[in-house]
Amino acid sequence: MISEGTEHIVNDYIIEDVVFVDSRYRAMSQIVDCIAYIIRRYHRLSFSGSVNESELSFYKECFDIIRPRIRKGPNGRMKGAGLKIYP
Repeated sequence: MISEGTEHIVNDYIIEDVVFVDSRYRAMSQIVDCIAYIIRRYHRLSFSGSVNESELSFYKECFDIIRPRIRKGPNGRMKGAGLKIYP
């Protein structure tokens, strides 16, 4: 990735080692955790057979706030880079 870059930029820096920290010391980690949880919960509820409609409605509303900020390709569809949904 350093030599080839991505479709948008050349990467000068790549974090090679994952550092685990207690999220109470890192506010941005807490924000990322919240966003990831909302996306995961929305998709799990959307594709499950039995759904609590009020819960689904809440997570859909939250996801609709996040959706415009997810990277999209030239066709306008979400690229899904970094977002993996497993069954």
